[in-house]
Amino acid sequence: MDSNWVWSERIDPVLETGVELFAQGIHNWALPEQQAMIALSHLEELHVAVLGGDVYQMDNGQLRPVSDNWYCDRMPGEPEQEFVGRSIRKARDYISGYCGRTTAVPLFAIVPKI
Repeated sequence: MDSNWVWSERIDPVLETGVELFAQGIHNWALPEQQAMIALSHLEELHVAVLGGDVYQMDNGQLRPVSDNWYCDRMPGEPEQEFVGRSIRKARDYISGYCGRTTAVPLFAIVPKI
């Protein structure tokens, strides 16, 4: 893998539409709900599972973590394609549920399986 990629040449274009987290020392991007849902659809098309993610919010123009996250582990004997589908569903459910319970605008850093 080229050292210029954060995840891979297939995955970076999907996630880099978000806000860079590089200044915080995190090699990823945070996406608002609609962009996150689009990214999840693209990752599903690429057959890339989502291992989890972290939630951020803007605070005085700075992104800050809010100590909320989700994760999805592959179950023993679970076929990779089933894990991809289950992990994407879990990410969608978490993101849509999270957005329904807060008045702040959350951003989501998605962690794909590479």
